[in-house]
Amino acid sequence: MANNNALITFVSANNNALVAFVSNTNNIVPNTNNIVTNNTNNNNNRLLWTNLQLDVLINERRRLNFDFHYSGCSHVTLWNIIAAKINTIFGTNYTGVQCKTKFQNLVSQYHVNKKIYI
Repeated sequence: MANNNALITFVSANNNALVAFVSNTNNIVPNTNNIVTNNTNNNNNRLLWTNLQLDVLINERRRLNFDFHYSGCSHVTLWNIIAAKINTIFGTNYTGVQCKTKFQNLVSQYHVNKKIYI
């Protein structure tokens, strides 16, 4: 049986490395560059975000938090920067709008779960 696992390394701005070992499941497929990308859901052709992609999305949004609130830089530009970073790491084709929508949905779901469980 072939080993269909991928090893992904992230290096943050302060040069701390985060290494993640990702086992291949039905929703992620390694591409020819050994970067894990996501498949579409066959039922409705929606992209499935991996946990690693979500981690990068959240961390990049956190890193740019000051810029979102105080720099005067366009939010469209900032979301496009986040999308470019995710696309570079994972070999995906997310747009800034998709990243913004996903992040907003995560925040919304957090607030819903917070009300239910607290």
